[in-house]
Amino acid sequence: MTDSKLTINDVKSKEEHLQILETGWELGGFCFIFETFADVITSQESNDVAADFVREKIRTVVKDKKTAEKLVPDYALFGKRPPLGHHYFEIFNKPNVNLVDIKNNAIQEITEQGLRLENGEEHEFDMIIYALGFDAATGALTTMDVRANEEMSLGEHWKQQLETYLAICVEDYPDMFMLSGPHTPFGNLPVILDATADWVGKIIGAMEKKGYGTCEPTHEAQAEWCKLLHGDDSKPTILPRPPVQLFWFGGVTPYLNLLKKEVDNNFPGLKMM
Repeated sequence: MTDSKLTINDVKSKEEHLQILETGWELGGFCFIFETFADVITSQESNDVAADFVREKIRTVVKDKKTAEKLVPDYALFGKRPPLGHHYFEIFNKPNVNLVDIKNNAIQEITEQGLRLENGEEHEFDMIIYALGFDAATGALTTMDVRANEEMSLGEHWKQQLETYLAICVEDYPDMFMLSGPHTPFGNLPVILDATADWVGKIIGAMEKKGYGTCEPTHEAQAEWCKLLHGDDSKPTILPRPPVQLFWFGGVTPYLNLLKKEVDNNFPGLKMM
């Protein structure tokens, strides 16, 4: 996958816009985000063009007009993660698939047969799968009420400012090591998980060797990492909230080099006690 350098204003004709977006759609997944227009989340005009393209795709793919309109997003594209080019929308053309809009007819209760809606309508199911929402990077950790003391939970701390050290540990939360937490590199996850797990193992080994019982990042090391992490990517987006950097976009290899440098220099970014 190669990041696009094109902005919406670099391409003048509507036909060219559609051609670029069509190519991204056919490639599928993240290619639609990164290989179409570079300003799709920073330019309202660019986002509107891409969002309208996706809306028309949904209306074209989904045969039932009412179902299609339920699926068409009425918010900025990528405000939520949309399924792009993976045959998700084709599923709604199957005779055994129904889409129920619970915004206007909420689930009232679970019954022996399935679910009953607010208007009394009941749907029977063999199995119910609960989809509780998607909160990338921070969600699982903030809902666990992680605390190092009684003053502030990790979730409360991150609401004020999302900070980590190398995406693995957090100042004032000793001995808490995260795998695939916030600020993890955007890349091949198994490779990253293997490297970070190995790094944590080396920390524990160093602590055992030196007789230490606890460790956490230094304030200076964490601040330096966060400064490196944000770089120019802290610029505002079109999304209606302050920008928060959830991932490291500097590449997997540079990230692995940072981990190696820390090991080679006996973990200068950590204070062990």
